[in-house]
Amino acid sequence: VQKELETVTRERDDFRASSENLGRELETVRQQLVVTQQENTKIEELSKQLEESRQREEQLRKQVAKMEPNTETGSLQKIAGAGAEAQGSEPERATAMLTLAMQLHDQYVDKGKAKAQQIVEESQARYNETVAKADEYSARTRSEAEEYSKQTHADADDYSTRTRSDADSYAARAHNEADAYSGKVRQAADDYSKQTHDQADQYEAEVQHRAADYDSTTRTAADAYARQVRENLEKQTQVIEGNIQSLKQFETEYRTRLTDFLGQLVAQVSDENTYAGLGQKQGEESGKQE
Repeated sequence: VQKELETVTRERDDFRASSENLGRELETVRQQLVVTQQENTKIEELSKQLEESRQREEQLRKQVAKMEPNTETGSLQKIAGAGAEAQGSEPERATAMLTLAMQLHDQYVDKGKAKAQQIVEESQARYNETVAKADEYSARTRSEAEEYSKQTHADADDYSTRTRSDADSYAARAHNEADAYSGKVRQAADDYSKQTHDQADQYEAEVQHRAADYDSTTRTAADAYARQVRENLEKQTQVIEGNIQSLKQFETEYRTRLTDFLGQLVAQVSDENTYAGLGQKQGEESGKQE
């Protein structure tokens, strides 16, 4: 009985250790969900950077639009100087001034267009690069988070199923062992009782036979001896019956303790499975929020 109790205690401790491992795995899942939320925060920051890039591009476009030649710069002076340097009639000087003005205008326009195109291309390239990085990072992060979540849920379900199966197997084995032990104890008690009664009957028969043979010489002594033998037999019978009663009482108490222990073990397994279900539900809700 002591060995059986030690085995039950050892297996109960192993079951508790397995439940604690499952709790630690659930805590790891929660931490991974926190990391996923942090990754989502990074994605929001990248989106903010994209918006800032668009605003910067708009500012550059406005700057390009403002890059027009100032009428109060040295351009007019150059045109006037060209008219003064030109020799000839007034139409010739006007033609020289107009030609120089057109050349300066074309130079400013070409330079402005080239600068504007360069700024637009740089802004667009930077914008496209930032968008590509953000899309790639978002896709990779979500894929990794979904894969890890699926794997974690699968591991938790497999562990829960395996733990429940082990608990059911242990409960069935414990019941079978208890029934087998009870049957052995009862059979041993019945065999011992039958053997003792048979020995008592045989011994009584021998005594009666001897008493009958001896009655011819000393009936009084034989009767006294027979009474003494009966008293001894009655005492032995009482002792035997007391032993049988003790064995039956021990069997009843053992079955009661074993039933209580198995009930507590099943209740503990149910509580731990409920906690695992709550942890899984919280993980699913967190995944939906993401």
